Amino acid sequence: MGEVRVLNVTRVSLSPLEGPCPEPVKLSFFDAKWIRFPPLQRVLLFSTDRPIPSLVEELRESLSRTLSRYYALAGKFTAVDGTGDLMISFSGDGGDGVDFLWAEAEGIDFQRLTDMQHYDEEAFLSLVPVLEASQLPAPVFSVQVTGFPGRGVVIGFSMHHMAADGKAIWQFVDAWAAECRISSGGGASSLPQPLHDRSVISHPRAEEIARSIVRTVAPNLPSLSDSLMKFYDPRKLSRRTFIVKMESIASLKDRGTATHRPSAFAALAAHIWLSIVRAKGIPPDDLICPFLFEADCRRRLDPPVEDRYFGNCVKPCLAVAKASELLAGDDEGIKAACAAVLRAVQEATREPLSDIERWTTKSVLTGFPIERLANVSGSPRFRVYDADFGWGGPRRVEMVSMNGNGEVALLAARDEEGSVQLSVSISRLCMDAFASSFVDGLQA
Repeated sequence: MGEVRVLNVTRVSLSPLEGPCPEPVKLSFFDAKWIRFPPLQRVLLFSTDRPIPSLVEELRESLSRTLSRYYALAGKFTAVDGTGDLMISFSGDGGDGVDFLWAEAEGIDFQRLTDMQHYDEEAFLSLVPVLEASQLPAPVFSVQVTGFPGRGVVIGFSMHHMAADGKAIWQFVDAWAAECRISSGGGASSLPQPLHDRSVISHPRAEEIARSIVRTVAPNLPSLSDSLMKFYDPRKLSRRTFIVKMESIASLKDRGTATHRPSAFAALAAHIWLSIVRAKGIPPDDLICPFLFEADCRRRLDPPVEDRYFGNCVKPCLAVAKASELLAGDDEGIKAACAAVLRAVQEATREPLSDIERWTTKSVLTGFPIERLANVSGSPRFRVYDADFGWGGPRRVEMVSMNGNGEVALLAARDEEGSVQLSVSISRLCMDAFASSFVDGLQA
């Protein structure tokens, strides 16, 4: 039985320490809606035979420099008495920063961890730090670097979703990697300065809506322990990773074409949806099967928000179809699913803030059968395998914090341009059926 031992815990502070204390970041309604969710946890696995102590020092020093720009990660979530505003606040006394854990693995097969054919949930969980989220003030971000001497190193991190969405998170990782390459002689970073100011999201009732969200879903601040979402028992879930090649996605687009040719995302999302419906054994009845995903609103707002915005700027999209439509034969099912995904995107993004109170103050899933839910997060545009800290790109990247029965996380895959990585979480009773339906459907 392998184990991970923490060798050292240090505090990585903002750099330089003598710089001015950052202004508090008042969180937006896009941020506040994530207050009930547990922290996001991710791991990046790198093969290297370089000495672990030197890698740890490079990562620690480069993280400090990166935090001077991504300073929101070094603060703490707080609630303002009287108003209920949520903030990321800073003390200015030198204590602002993130916990950095240096750990070492013993008895864990690193090569097996990097093999996409295997998913060792217990091992991956031991490679990410715990981030307290049940009481404000609460930390935003923490890091764990775990050495496998002579074989590799794993960077694991936990971040509260209130701080940033997936696009912003991976931009931070790219910036940290660029700083680390400088430490190892890789040249200067030219990445843009992140934008933390939430006022760029324009809405006449922005503050009122954000406060309404907090009052509704977290009425007992500063305690969040009674507000946190209760998810599926992880002991009853199975995890597996799949790679979908570009030519398979092209085939799905062909099969999903009715009146309009679907995008790569819509075609892949539709196939995932159908595979989850089949795996759960849902009968071909006239009850609704909901499919939930998020749409990036940065460029769709008026005025648009820059890509360098560091925060949340996504809204939920809900596609719905009857089980009988999704389970129809002769590619009619995938056509129906593609059409439903396209309608959901169009409805959600035509005027992204016109229905803001509907999706911020209550769940868009209200009234739908949760046991039939399929949920996709992430994006094939997240090129996470390009994150080179100075010793090559990662061998594997996984989202550890997946705890839904029928949840899928998407990333751009490692080895082939245009291919997509799917990490799937579903009931142990359904995983084999999902794998069979998903893989067979790619070969149809």
